[in-house]
Amino acid sequence: GGGNNNDETKIVEDIFEKAYRNFKAPSGKDDDSEKVCKARLNYALLAVCKKHLIIAAILLFFEDAQNQRIPETALERYRGYWLSCLLFLFISLKAVSEATFFHQVNRCAWRIKTAISSSVYCKSLRLAASSEQRQHTSFGEMANLMQIDATKVEAFVPQCHSIWDGIFQIAGYMTILGLIIGWPCVIGLILMILTVPVMAKVMSQLMTVNRSMVKHTDDRVKTANEALQGIRCVKMYTWEESFAEQITSARSKELNSLTTSAYLRAFSGAYMTALPIITAVVTFLTINSL
Repeated sequence: GGGNNNDETKIVEDIFEKAYRNFKAPSGKDDDSEKVCKARLNYALLAVCKKHLIIAAILLFFEDAQNQRIPETALERYRGYWLSCLLFLFISLKAVSEATFFHQVNRCAWRIKTAISSSVYCKSLRLAASSEQRQHTSFGEMANLMQIDATKVEAFVPQCHSIWDGIFQIAGYMTILGLIIGWPCVIGLILMILTVPVMAKVMSQLMTVNRSMVKHTDDRVKTANEALQGIRCVKMYTWEESFAEQITSARSKELNSLTTSAYLRAFSGAYMTALPIITAVVTFLTINSL
C-alpha cells in the first residue's frame, strides 16, 4: 500500500543526492580528498537506509532474546500446558519478528542498490564524451558499477548485522553451555577460533578471484559495445571473426575465474556446515575422556 511509496527510485535518489550534497567535510580537510569522498558516500548511503537498519537490529535482538529459559510458574499442576502455550507464543513471535527483520534489511539493501545505480547512471550522463574522466571510463566499467558492484553491496547489507549478532549469539550460547557441561565448552570455542585463519584465507582468495573476473567482464562488455557501435565498419572490413575471438577469449577467462570462485564458495559452505558438527564431537569426546 502507501507505506511502500518511500521505496520508489525517485524518492531514494532524492534522499541520496540531498545527503550527498549536504555532507560537510571536517575543517582543514580537502573536499576532493579520497577520505572525504568516502565519508561523503558512506554518509549518503546511511541516510538512505539508517531507519531500516535500526528497526532490523531491534527485531533481531528480540528474536535472539527469545531463546532464554522460561521461569517456573506457581501452578505446577498445569505447568506443561503453560509451557506449551508460551512455546507456541514465542515461536509465533519469532516467525513474525524474523520475517519483519528480513523485510526491513531487504528494503534497505534495495534502497542502497537503487541509490548507487541511479547515481552512477546520472554521473555518466553528466560526463561529456570528450572529458578526461569519460575517456578513461569504459561502458563496461559503468555497467559493472551499476549492476555487479551494486548487487554485491545489496547482498552484503542483509548480512551486516552478523558483525554484532554473531558475537551476541556466541556469548549467549557459551554461557548456556558453560552452565550445562562446564569448562569443556571452551575446547569447542578454541577449535572455532583456530579455524578463523582458514576462512580468512579462503575469503582473501575469493576476493582476488572476483577482482580478476570483473576485469575480464569489463573487457568483454567493452569489446562487445565497440563492435555494436561500429557494426557497419565491422561488416564492411569483415572483422567479425577478430571481434568474436576477443569476446570469446575474455569470456573464457571470465568463466575460469567464475569456476574458481564457485569452488571456493562450495568449500566455504561445506567447511562452515561441517564445523559445528566437528566442534560438538570434539567437545563431547573431551567430556567422555574426563
